[in-house]
Amino acid sequence: MKDHCFLACSLALSIGTIWASPVAAVDWTIMDHCKRNADRLLNKVRVDELKHRTPAPEKPTDPQAVKFSESDKAALDELTRNCEKRDRERAMEKNREIQAKNMALRKRLEEIRLRDQQLVAQAQQMRKAGKTAQAVKYLEQLYAGGSAGAPFMLGSMYMAGDGVKQDKKQAVAWLTGN
Repeated sequence: MKDHCFLACSLALSIGTIWASPVAAVDWTIMDHCKRNADRLLNKVRVDELKHRTPAPEKPTDPQAVKFSESDKAALDELTRNCEKRDRERAMEKNREIQAKNMALRKRLEEIRLRDQQLVAQAQQMRKAGKTAQAVKYLEQLYAGGSAGAPFMLGSMYMAGDGVKQDKKQAVAWLTGN
């Protein structure tokens, strides 16, 4: 009877229900006995599963624990050299591009400086020809266009009163850029 009870209790416990009906009286002491046996059986199954489970390979915790073969080390060294070479080549190419842009900007700046000198020289010729009022207007236009030489010439004209009313404040303003 106990074997049948054990089997019935194990089945009932495994599906999570216990039947109790008025027809079949349940002896609770037998039920407790069945429950304990079922728990022992489940624990035994779990222990057996754990015993037969293959353990996961342990990962080395120390980076020095990983050993490389000589061919692996040689391949790693070769890869490192190739990467360093590629990085140097890229840096040199970028440097050449920057130098080329820099040279183009210097050339353009020199062209602008020469053109500014030519325009200021034209204003100087107007001044020498006695067309000082025209030279002042021309220099003011040059200054508005970004000329570097125009403010100096305008300042000297205002300081000397050449073609304009002498105004030392205006001359200082032109000469200092204020």
